[in-house]
Amino acid sequence: MALDGDTLLLINNASRLRVEAFAVRDGKYKWGVALPRRPFSITSSGGVVRGASIEMGKQASIVEVRGPNGKPTVFGPLPELIQRFPILGGPFGTVLHDDRHERIAAVFEVSDYLYLWRRTGDSADSILIQKVARRGARRDLLQAAGRDTARGLDALYKSSIPVAIGWISDSSVAVVLSDVEFRGRVFEGHFFVSVVNTRTRISCAELQLNVPRDPFPQFALQGTAVYALVQHVPGDGDALTYVVRFQLPATCTARQR
Repeated sequence: MALDGDTLLLINNASRLRVEAFAVRDGKYKWGVALPRRPFSITSSGGVVRGASIEMGKQASIVEVRGPNGKPTVFGPLPELIQRFPILGGPFGTVLHDDRHERIAAVFEVSDYLYLWRRTGDSADSILIQKVARRGARRDLLQAAGRDTARGLDALYKSSIPVAIGWISDSSVAVVLSDVEFRGRVFEGHFFVSVVNTRTRISCAELQLNVPRDPFPQFALQGTAVYALVQHVPGDGDALTYVVRFQLPATCTARQR
């Protein structure tokens, strides 16, 4: 989901490869746009819809549609590892983005970097997202899978996977990542948030988010806080659903060197 101002709510209708817009005030359907594939994230401003997905045929990571009658255009960088091994864009192709004042920030499952660029066509910049406790991108396993698809299972769920991204100020971006473990028949996640200052190019040491590992929470960033929608099933079997708020630090207290 995404908001366009305070009047439209946009829904990622993945099964139909469409983004649908509804009025916030009364819930009425307003318009929809078609995308070439399912985006991992969507944003919208002034009716300009952007979705993040790996567009290997056009070497791009963002699809943009300007208004309900617009045609899709693509732009944005791809990490070096996907350019070298395009097959990784399928099983390891998670990409999330957010934009602020036409400046776009994106993170990829196959990279430890935050990518930054402007819609006007400027070349992309990248800043390392430092890691202390989380796994990060396992380039060794990903490269092996790129060279030999039979090694793909060895790399599956071994890297930190981005689950949320957002500009929290004009100069800082927060990224929520998950280290996934498969226990028996259940996937569990350990969740972390990292903040990157795009002016100083400093990445704060990640903070671990104390939330249930299963089922997976849903995360959102607003202002200088991370919100997690979580579920807990106590012994009586009745599921409890609630929201947990984590305040992000105003400045970095530590960072990996």
